[in-house]
Amino acid sequence: MRCISVDYGGTLSAPNTHVDPVLGQRPVDPRAIIAVRELHDLDYALALSSNNRPGQDRSLALRQAGIEDMFDAVVTSEEVGVGKPAREFYRRVIATFGVPPDQVMSVGNNLTNDVVGALQYGFGGAVLIRHDGALRTGEVLPAGAVMITHIDELADLLRRSPWPLRP
Repeated sequence: MRCISVDYGGTLSAPNTHVDPVLGQRPVDPRAIIAVRELHDLDYALALSSNNRPGQDRSLALRQAGIEDMFDAVVTSEEVGVGKPAREFYRRVIATFGVPPDQVMSVGNNLTNDVVGALQYGFGGAVLIRHDGALRTGEVLPAGAVMITHIDELADLLRRSPWPLRP
């Protein structure tokens, strides 16, 4: 089974948009909706894995976007009691898939939370999303990780790269 753990804020949510007053968060980016559907159609198991504020319902945002049923699980820091990069958070994500950590790829916009922490826990790869395509001063992309500018590039990357992801 090929599994992808996807972050919400800055990964699925629309960049540079206002918080939707009904959702209490930024909505899912229309390009991300298409990307999630494509990954689902390629038979990737998907879990949303997000640090969130108390009461912030990520499932509501997925439902509004029409993609909630494409996720096998939603794991939030509120539910787990700790957020990324805590090992317990990654442990919970792995448990939702029921596979060894090396069968899971992490995708997100935070180098520490979505890439370094996941790889240190044993994930099989990580994808850093940076809309400007650049690392910040002092940042280094670790082995086992690649960078893209939007989640809509992920399916093409996975078609070209062997699993687990090897840059």
